[in-house]
Amino acid sequence: MASREVVVGIDDSPSGRAALRWAVEYARATDRPLHVLHVITPMMDAPVVWSPGFAGMAAQHDPATAEVERAKIRTMFNQAGPKPAWQLEFVQGPAGLRLVGKSEHASLLVIGTHEHVGLGRILQGSVSHYCLSHAQCPVVAVPPTFDEAGAQHDVTAHDMTPSGL
Repeated sequence: MASREVVVGIDDSPSGRAALRWAVEYARATDRPLHVLHVITPMMDAPVVWSPGFAGMAAQHDPATAEVERAKIRTMFNQAGPKPAWQLEFVQGPAGLRLVGKSEHASLLVIGTHEHVGLGRILQGSVSHYCLSHAQCPVVAVPPTFDEAGAQHDVTAHDMTPSGL
């Protein structure tokens, strides 16, 4: 049985901020609890030349860097004016897997979309594609948008309404 909770995955990127903004507006409009999730993915540390039998090794983020990242995410969450029932959670692991797991019983999963192309897509994969393919609840994928000057700005829930499309 699905809960009323809305899960949103965020990072400190234009699409991550757009996803948070959209989820906040949706949660407020529908009076639903919001679960904000920031996934810290272990980075890969591998040699320049990969050889058979040595695929590199996983390394955790530097603790100081990870704390700076968490502080930025906490600031984003606090600027959204969270309701008392809303929560912010930090987890480690593969982002798609963690987001799908957290949203297993949610009413909605909100994610941002990133522009990974070519080698970046092969190496990092697509979290949004994974979520769209594996989530057990509806998924809203929120892209950043570009204005006429080419500057990136965030999409709001208003921009995603039928009149804003």
